[in-house]
Amino acid sequence: MACHGWKEGLLARAQIERVSEPTREEIDTNRTLVRDPKDVAVALAAINARVDYLVSTDTDLTDLDATTEELRARLAPGRVMKPGEFLNQVMGWTHESLEAISRRRWEDLVEEKKG
Repeated sequence: MACHGWKEGLLARAQIERVSEPTREEIDTNRTLVRDPKDVAVALAAINARVDYLVSTDTDLTDLDATTEELRARLAPGRVMKPGEFLNQVMGWTHESLEAISRRRWEDLVEEKKG
C-alpha cells in the first residue's frame, strides 16, 4: 500500500495530461509511422497532444534511424528521448547522478521511503 501511495504522489507532482486515443482509422493510415505497428497508437497520441517530450525505453520509438524519421519530424526536433537522455539533457542530471540510480528499482525507492 505504501508503494502505491508513493508512486501516486510522484505522478501527482508530475505534469501529466491524459490525451485522447487515436482512432482506428488514424492508426491504419499511419501504420508505417514507426517500426512496430503496436507502437503507432502511442506515437500518434504524442503527436496529436503536441507533447513536450516523448520519453521511452522502447527502441522502436527512440532509435535514430529511418524507422523513426517520420515520428521525429512530426514532433519537435530532439523531443523523442530515452529516459537517461531526458534526465541528462532536459533535467540537467550529471553522468554520475544517472550512474548512481541506474540499477535502482521501484522497490528500492519504496524501502528508502519507509526507512
